[in-house]
Amino acid sequence: MKRTRDISWFAVIIASLIPALAQFMWLIYNTYVPLWLQAGNPGFQVPEGMVLRGFGYGAFVTGIILTVDNIASLFISPVVGMMSDGTRSRFGRRKPWILFGTPLAVVAFILIPVFALRIPAELSGQTSSLIPYFLPFFLALVLLLVPLAIVNVPALTIVFDISPSRHRSAVNAVAMAVGGITSVAGAIAMGILFDINPIMPFLVGGLLTALIILLTALFIKEPERPYGQEQGERSDLSVFALGRVFKSLTVLPRESLKSLVLLLLSVVLSYSAFSQLQAFLSSYNVSTLGMDPGAAGMVFAVAGGAYILGTLPGGLLPKVLRRKPTYLIGLLGYALICILTFLFGTPTLIWILVGLGGFVWAFCNVNMDVMVYDSAPSDTLLGTYGGLLAFAKTLGFILGPVVGGFAVQTFGNDYRNIWLSMLLFLVIAVVVLLPVSKGEVRPTEQSPQPDAQSGQAPSGS
Repeated sequence: MKRTRDISWFAVIIASLIPALAQFMWLIYNTYVPLWLQAGNPGFQVPEGMVLRGFGYGAFVTGIILTVDNIASLFISPVVGMMSDGTRSRFGRRKPWILFGTPLAVVAFILIPVFALRIPAELSGQTSSLIPYFLPFFLALVLLLVPLAIVNVPALTIVFDISPSRHRSAVNAVAMAVGGITSVAGAIAMGILFDINPIMPFLVGGLLTALIILLTALFIKEPERPYGQEQGERSDLSVFALGRVFKSLTVLPRESLKSLVLLLLSVVLSYSAFSQLQAFLSSYNVSTLGMDPGAAGMVFAVAGGAYILGTLPGGLLPKVLRRKPTYLIGLLGYALICILTFLFGTPTLIWILVGLGGFVWAFCNVNMDVMVYDSAPSDTLLGTYGGLLAFAKTLGFILGPVVGGFAVQTFGNDYRNIWLSMLLFLVIAVVVLLPVSKGEVRPTEQSPQPDAQSGQAPSGS
């Protein structure tokens, strides 16, 4: 298998497809679930002649519903990340969690539209009369999130397990590009599939995810030991030794701890802005700009395509500017996009502006992850720091839609308000990130030693 030094790029691509397919599932979820939740509400306008049945909730309640299930992830993902650091099995540290959680998520994902489409046309928007239909729908949402919360950190961390620190910006750029390509193809396909049958995008997304998990089981081999761990050195972590993990955080030098906290806070704020876009862009496109649901969903394809283009400079600029300045450029660029969209958003310009937003978001997303992972004192704790990263992102996913929904509903049911709400979060994220001093490439690093039995580096299949 071809390698670049100690990296198997084939393994990197396969590993990248795991979170990419999960992201594809969430793209479909965030495009159509908000429409089903709000359709039938007098404050949610749809183009004349369009038939869309839903539960009739307002934007604020919809924002809460879209985040209630994420609360479980707030606690599950960090704990699973810590436990995966101590997992010992013949499959590795991360793969057992991935192979357990994903099939359950696929089943719940496919059931979501099945329950939504049971809404009788004559009851659309009559919230109190739809409780018997809403409860199984909401249960499917929760049953989707819980296994994805289990998979989340191991899926994101495994790509860093098989790559050393000096390559991680480039590796994460590749991972983000894979995710972007998946999102573009998915955004184009889901609009077409939805028009054929609303169940189709969920069915195809679920089956593709199941296929990638099979490839992961066959082709990804985790390293025998983390980078930086000496041959024969044993970790004192175990799957239930969470106390030792917490202790490793409390004994960090004061400057390192302060930097980590501020970095995680910037992630919370960044994702609070991003999650509002995910939750309400389709609603803004339909209700404010008068687009049909298929076209409203395909706007994500433009954003995804631009995001792919942004991953290359987002991964290469840190070699010149370092990671934090590249992250800051992305935040400031996105803030400018929010201002322009609020002032000049039209059915034509939205494609351009959201595309530019996708391009600069890549600068943020490529670098925030590796900064958090490389704030860890050792690769033996990558799952733990991945858990902290997941905690910060999930908190952003909870906070953003609630605040965005409140801004929309409180000020005249105007979906343009999401751009002002996003702007506020992005500006604060810039201020919080400025004092961060950790998260760049580690100055020293030991390359993995060949496996004694196979004679090959244990960094890929």
